[in-house]
Amino acid sequence: MPQIKATDIKSGMHIKVFQRIKEGEKERVQAYEGLCITRRGGNNVDATITVRKKSGNVFVEKIFPIHLPTIEKVELIKTVPTRRKKLTFVRNKNYKPKKKATMVTEFVATKTKSSEETAA
Repeated sequence: MPQIKATDIKSGMHIKVFQRIKEGEKERVQAYEGLCITRRGGNNVDATITVRKKSGNVFVEKIFPIHLPTIEKVELIKTVPTRRKKLTFVRNKNYKPKKKATMVTEFVATKTKSSEETAA
């Protein structure tokens, strides 16, 4: 997976953030994988990103400051095309993107079949 800079993160990216965590005297690296739904602050010192993931049946959001010294690296998993800067609509419990996408493809498929039948 390609590594990217924390300043290059945009909303709509599925990312994996590796963060150093200190527990007592031990230190380990924890990965947090999810969809980046917001980015605020530009490239300023106080800029943050909000990453949303599903843990069991519950969605969890975590806010990371971009310039946090404990962030080891950020890996890009995939990008999702978006029309919005902030994807807060994914918080809606009725939001189902797969259902909408299949409906659109079925509509296009039926439309092309009917146009082929009329042409023949």
